[in-house]
Amino acid sequence: MRQQKGFLSVWALLLVAIGITAAALVMIPRPTSSPIVSPVPSVARPTLSASPESDISTWKTYRNDQYGFEMKYPPVDVVKVVESGPDSYELNLEAGKQISGTQAPLLENISFMNKFGETVLAIDVPNHMNFDVVTGDYNWWPRLCGQEEFAEIRSKENILFAGQKTLWVISIFEADNPSKEQTYFYCINHQKNPIIISYQKTTFGYIVEPILSTFRFLSPAIINKTDCEASGGRWGRFGVASTEYCDMPPWDQ
Repeated sequence: MRQQKGFLSVWALLLVAIGITAAALVMIPRPTSSPIVSPVPSVARPTLSASPESDISTWKTYRNDQYGFEMKYPPVDVVKVVESGPDSYELNLEAGKQISGTQAPLLENISFMNKFGETVLAIDVPNHMNFDVVTGDYNWWPRLCGQEEFAEIRSKENILFAGQKTLWVISIFEADNPSKEQTYFYCINHQKNPIIISYQKTTFGYIVEPILSTFRFLSPAIINKTDCEASGGRWGRFGVASTEYCDMPPWDQ
């Protein structure tokens, strides 16, 4: 009889333990379920190198004997240089057709392009022999220097670039430009062939500015009548220029 009572006591204790354990499990807070959110893929612009190769000795050289200048460029950031030749305005001018009175024709457009097909740096050579694109030391046609496609010009400054009088223009083309990307223009009034260098400051400035530090003309500026005529140029005031200068034929003539 005592053995049976002891057996019942053991079962009673076991049931109490089970009850306490069950109550404890009920009191433990359960984690709330949350919906699984799939990450949204982001579309990022292709990543370019952080900075151009600092060892300029490994850079390639672009030389243009026709228009008289050269510069070096890092082959990692500029994979090809494309020369497009005369634009439609110049071709129409040569064919005797009427052209726009606000856009000067271009003899050459040179594009330095990266591996994504983007133009890192552009160089335009306007026709200054048949179209007075430079009207003085620093005065350029607005739509040629900074106001392409009627962009908004933010600032102008007269500087020297590669030893030549240059109009430096910062402009922003508002349409399709939500980031308000600034385009820098260096409109260089070289006596023989004026040229225009342009690039997007934020996107490509870190590549272009080291490149421009290597830019040079292949002949020095001519600043007097004797040297001008000895070099085959014409000395005088041309168009509406307020000062005399040497008007030289293109390099291939």
